[in-house]
Order: sequence, then C-alpha cells, then structure tokens
Amino acid sequence: MDPEVKEEKLWLLGDAKPVLMMDRRGPSAWLRNAEGRMDEYALALLKYESMLPQVVEPHRYPEVNMLRQTVLGWRFYHHFRTDAMSPLRFPQIGVQTSVLSHDGSDLAAALETIVEIGDEAGLNERIADAFRGADLQIDANETLFSIHLEVPGLLRTLDLGWSRMLRGWSAASRRYVTPLRTRFRLNPLL
Repeated sequence: MDPEVKEEKLWLLGDAKPVLMMDRRGPSAWLRNAEGRMDEYALALLKYESMLPQVVEPHRYPEVNMLRQTVLGWRFYHHFRTDAMSPLRFPQIGVQTSVLSHDGSDLAAALETIVEIGDEAGLNERIADAFRGADLQIDANETLFSIHLEVPGLLRTLDLGWSRMLRGWSAASRRYVTPLRTRFRLNPLL
C-alpha cells in the first residue's frame, strides 16, 4: 500500500517575510501564479506522489517550476559497491566526464573534470565541508586516475589491493608492471 500525501507546502524564503508558493491539502492544491496570486490547481493530483513533479505549467508558476527543474537535475547515487574489489577503490582510466557513472567507477575522472572546468575551489570547499576539513587529491599516473582523501586527525591508511593485484598480474603474464599504491584516508563515520 502506497503512502498518501496529506499536506505539502513550499515557501519562498528571502530577505523579507516568507511567501507561501504552494499549498496542498489532500487532493486539493493552490499555487502562487506569475502575477503573485494564489490559484487553485485545476488538474487532478496523484495522492501517493509529491505535487512538485506533477506541476508542469512553467508559464503559470515560474518559481515552482524553477524548483522543480532544480530537483530534476539532482542525481542520487546510493548503490555504489564498497567491497574490496569495488571499482571506486582502484585507479581508472581518466576520461573527461560531466556525469558520474552508475557504479562510480569514473569518480576520479568526474572530480578531475570539475577541476578542469574551473570550479576547483568550489569542489574543495564542499569536500572540506562534507568530510570535516578533508583535502581531496586527484592523482594521475599516465592515464590512470585515483583519488585520495586526507582527513585531519585520521591516521589510518588503507592498502586497497591494487598493487597486489598488479604484482600478481605481472608475475602471471611475465611482464614488468610498476606496482601502484592507492591510499585513502577515510572519514571515521563512513
């Protein structure tokens, strides 16, 4: 049985008094239009879904549509593997990418793309904010990219198995491969 949305409100916060932009009570809803007046929303709303994705009239409700478009642009990555053989834990070939892959295998390349686009300061600020002052380092060894996160006060260093895997592959193929060592300093809360 799906949950039923009973009430939903959207407030525009600014320098002045907060302004109610959207007000839903059960199946009925009111939205502030482009002229600043509250209109009753004429279309039927699904009772088990938020109102935001259902409002599709940008010309009538520009502020609500602006929020809707912002939320639609968000991406949520909640099923990255974290085991010892996760692609996140090994250097990957670096190719410029503006969208992270579903498994996170191009995380280092996506972060380096942000740096190259020109928002390195913004990236570093967000990393430091999210991980208690951590410092992100992106290393490139020819075409392989890897990331290191140094968190103040955390002294653990993990050998993630990359160098062991390369040494084993090297011995098996009888070719010399320079072993790589990937180090992550993890947030103790993770």
